[in-house]
Amino acid sequence: MLIIGLVGEKGSGKDTFAQILSEVTDKTIEHIRFSDLLRKTLEIWDISPTRENLQKIAQVLEEFGPGTVAHGLEKEIESANAQIVILDGVRWKPDLELIQKFPDHKLIYITAAAEERYKRLKNRGEKIGESEMDYAQFMKEEKAPNEILIPELGWSADYKIENNGSIDEFREKVKALEL
Repeated sequence: MLIIGLVGEKGSGKDTFAQILSEVTDKTIEHIRFSDLLRKTLEIWDISPTRENLQKIAQVLEEFGPGTVAHGLEKEIESANAQIVILDGVRWKPDLELIQKFPDHKLIYITAAAEERYKRLKNRGEKIGESEMDYAQFMKEEKAPNEILIPELGWSADYKIENNGSIDEFREKVKALEL
């Protein structure tokens, strides 16, 4: 099983990467997002899954010890019935350490200019409040504790994809990876 860790700023194209990879390969893929665990936790407590609340719950869980969120996903990865597992949303060093536990792993850094990512978030409105967010709020969120390590983690990636162009250009970059 190949474990692919995706690190990238919000709106950079991590979900799109997973979708494209599933279209261009004949291998079975399971896509696991760190935010899914956080979203489920908020759901249990009937707390709105806004970006701010997702960031807060991640920070709270990390107070139980470094890697708490990563540890919560380890068994899910181990029990995956797929040839490729995409672990989407690497944010902390323990997340990277989790990926590295598996013998066959790759870290992919997907990035894009802040202005481009802001436009994408406004258009998709995936998380509550995203479509109403102004650019100043977007940039403020870039400095949140669970966002600031992304570029540093990206430096250690096996592959880096700059996703500032069209979807077709991004698709070609994904296809070109040697996975």
